[in-house]
Amino acid sequence: MRRPAEVPAAVQWHDGMLLSPQHFQEAARRSERLLDYHLGQLHPFHYGVHHLEIDAGLLASGTLRVLEVEAVLPDHLVVHHTARDPELQVDLKPHAAELAAGPLTAYLAVPKEHLGGAATGGDLARYRSIEGAPVPDDNTGEEPLPIPRLVPVARLLVAAAPPARFVCLPVAELRREGEAFVRTEYLPPSMTVPLTSPLGAMCGQITARLREKALRLADRLSAHSRSKERDVLEELRRQIHALVTALPPFEVVLGTGRSHPYALYLALSSLVGHLAALARMPVPPVLPAYQHDDLRVTFSTARDHVFRLVDEGILESFTAHPFDFGEGRYLVEFQRRFAGRPVLVAVRGRRGAQEKDVVSWVEGALIGSARRAREMQQSRVLGAGRRRVDRHGDLIAPAGTVLFELEPSSPYLDLGEPLLIFNTGDPSAAAGPAELVLYVKATDERA
Repeated sequence: MRRPAEVPAAVQWHDGMLLSPQHFQEAARRSERLLDYHLGQLHPFHYGVHHLEIDAGLLASGTLRVLEVEAVLPDHLVVHHTARDPELQVDLKPHAAELAAGPLTAYLAVPKEHLGGAATGGDLARYRSIEGAPVPDDNTGEEPLPIPRLVPVARLLVAAAPPARFVCLPVAELRREGEAFVRTEYLPPSMTVPLTSPLGAMCGQITARLREKALRLADRLSAHSRSKERDVLEELRRQIHALVTALPPFEVVLGTGRSHPYALYLALSSLVGHLAALARMPVPPVLPAYQHDDLRVTFSTARDHVFRLVDEGILESFTAHPFDFGEGRYLVEFQRRFAGRPVLVAVRGRRGAQEKDVVSWVEGALIGSARRAREMQQSRVLGAGRRRVDRHGDLIAPAGTVLFELEPSSPYLDLGEPLLIFNTGDPSAAAGPAELVLYVKATDERA
């Protein structure tokens, strides 16, 4: 980012002034650097690769050659290299040992400006002078005049860190595999996200997965529309709301194919915030700071959070049925459609309760149909068998919750009857769980 001290003060033009090339050079330098300064304040990430074509055949044998590149360097210098320009390449063989040990970054580099030194000529010249094509007079269209031009002297550097004497833009990350030199999956900074780019494809996977999930839940909601299970309907609506609330803005930003990665990352972070409501811990994760120079790391971390939140919050293979609590007893309807399916009970202890106490309470509780409560008490049996498990398929016991699998063929579980859980040693359930949830394995998408 340009500093104020790097912006020359305005030239004081006056009548009779003896003009020299330096006056015009300083005026042009002030205009360029003033624009740089304001642009840097307005958008600090206004640099990156717009187009890059690398000779893949030469790369494998140890030469990184750029055939075409269009890029804006961090100091806002525009570099445009085509096949008509001098070769832009670097030999990777001197770095073979380093590349075998770990990846190195390839930089598109131009020497920094040096006030007081020549802009052309020398090893660290920022520009080279070329004879421009003749330019006719705009008014008459005649008298074409060749105009000398200054073109940036771009080069490729391979290093672990950018050299201080150059303005550097990372364009690729390289490593050595056996005898071949290859590129990693590194994504260089860019100023747009085309839909066909690797970053655009990654974000497209996010939108596709969220829409697919939302549509599947909408189908289940439609199937349950006439159901009296209000808790199931409310849970489905809550899940759909979390999935789609921030999805349209993200799709709109992505869909232009011209949006800046930073704008896309902001939309993605909003998506993460809304999806956090689905997770076991409904607090959004702390996302990494935006790294313009390493877009894959930035976006893949957020993408992984999105997928994790969705997987935690939407268990399509199980349906959840919370127990009601009253008079020391936990009650839930054990529906006829639960026949033959795995059934589990998730038990969340009260604040400050020890896990062993929660487990002991459940292991000593009576579990069975409400109409068999007296029978279980008189026979001094605990009813349905239960077995503690850490997980069952994609159903995982979160922190603070204990999971029990019930005996599926127990005679104490009557279909179409309320399922009751209570502990005769704790009639008021003062030491009982804070929450019980019955999880039933789904047989299809509409379960």
